[in-house]
Amino acid sequence: MSSLASHNHIVWSYFDIARTIAHEADASSSDSVKRSKSAVVILMAVAAVEAYINIFGRMWVEQVTDFEHATQILGDIKNRKFITHKIKTWPQLFFGKGLDLSQGIGQDFLGLVEKRNRLMHFTSDYHTYQFENVTIKGLVDSTVFDSLTPKDADEAIYIAEGFIESWIRLQGLEENHVKAATATWTGNISRYAI
Repeated sequence: MSSLASHNHIVWSYFDIARTIAHEADASSSDSVKRSKSAVVILMAVAAVEAYINIFGRMWVEQVTDFEHATQILGDIKNRKFITHKIKTWPQLFFGKGLDLSQGIGQDFLGLVEKRNRLMHFTSDYHTYQFENVTIKGLVDSTVFDSLTPKDADEAIYIAEGFIESWIRLQGLEENHVKAATATWTGNISRYAI
């Protein structure tokens, strides 16, 4: 049995989960819990943006029947192209202009994706660590994880919301429509109140 929802349901839910966990991280007295929950928020913030981009792509293809790049967009979704590929190529296909990823929110979001990647794709250090009669090989570099604080969680949410707002702005909407659309997708009514 299928479960159907509005187009923004999953994205809104991911942001809601991220905000709840960020609050829990901030309220915790344990540094370990703060780090762990902050890491989860970063994962959810990037996931929310990627879900938004994928849903946006599907909706655009379905609503613009003569969209010349429909096959490429659907192929990228089907082949699970990386989020960085989508944010670097899709705006040009949809809007005829790209997002500025060299500064501001674009650069910040690429940094957030990189941080997420460092939390997911650990690099191993194959140097040997020896202490007395114990030898350890192939340790993972957990520097990014170990340095996380609730501030990182809050920043991740702020960056993810801002990135969706910048994507919406590419559509050339009036300011009140940009804010309303961003609030609809992110669930942050207070930040995007009109």
